[in-house]
Amino acid sequence: MRLKRSIAVLLGMVVFACAIAVAQTKPFVGNKNSKKYHVVACQYAKKMSPKNRVEFNSTDEAEKAGYVACKVCKPKK
Repeated sequence: MRLKRSIAVLLGMVVFACAIAVAQTKPFVGNKNSKKYHVVACQYAKKMSPKNRVEFNSTDEAEKAGYVACKVCKPKK
């Protein structure tokens, strides 16, 4: 019984991760709260709550919207 439950939980996590990967189509994401933008692979972008995510096509687009670059992932123009 535990094994079935563990497999179901793991499968649910995989499906959720795939849905996020498919939904993510733009190379940069910003956080509405911090006003910082990141490359999608940044550790902070991955931890970001979906309700706080804003997607950008370019660093210029993010900066025009008032966002500043993450000092960890250092998005390139």
